[in-house]
Amino acid sequence: MLSSAPGVTLMVPTEKVCCTIRNVINECECITLIIPRELTIGVMGRIVSALKTSGVKNIAGTCGQAPTTPSSTKPFYTAIQAEIDKWPNIEWIADKMQIAPQLEFSITAVNSTVTSEVGTWNTKTRLKLNPNYKHSPIRRFFKVGAVLSRPWLIRKEGGEPGEYEGYCVELTKRLAEYMEFDFEFKFPKDEQYGARQENGSWNGLVGDLANGLTDMIVAPLTMTSEREEVIDFVAPYFDQSGISIGNYL
Repeated sequence: MLSSAPGVTLMVPTEKVCCTIRNVINECECITLIIPRELTIGVMGRIVSALKTSGVKNIAGTCGQAPTTPSSTKPFYTAIQAEIDKWPNIEWIADKMQIAPQLEFSITAVNSTVTSEVGTWNTKTRLKLNPNYKHSPIRRFFKVGAVLSRPWLIRKEGGEPGEYEGYCVELTKRLAEYMEFDFEFKFPKDEQYGARQENGSWNGLVGDLANGLTDMIVAPLTMTSEREEVIDFVAPYFDQSGISIGNYL
């Protein structure tokens, strides 16, 4: 099981795959292997060999008229299948006219403290998980746009730098708990909620979200048709008519 530290999942071809692609029996070096390139080179070599073996000859023709006696492709396909049969773990699928390599990868999850064997994947049995591996998903991280406004969000009195409290703080924490994500508050440089500028751009919270500087907004932001042209709103969590939140902070 992985710890909560950020990590990556690696899919590495097994030594058998390296031998298959390079068409060698042993001492298969995988470090510099680029599977698509090596496979393409190997296939092209066998196509050339099949063309020579099949004895297919060019037949004269023009773009506007097909040859009167077109050449049969059967000798070529027979020759290409014979060539592929010499290549271990490579299959020729005749009905699809397709060359299918049998590939296998080992899957490893790695972070700064732990390396875990997740399992293997191959073209026949697909994914096979290691029974001793317990999946622990990497938590998402969101930048939450906010503004300092009592009682919604204020700096926590006597708290550490970056510590805040208020209704929006509690709401964001509850969302993070249910949806399993981490977050940090990001404040617009101009400390504005967001208005359309003369050049058509937006400032404040709306501008930061529209420009990808934040992932969401949790703030007392009024929903307007103009703002809805550039960002999406959820159902309001606070209705200013008839309900008030006391200035308790």
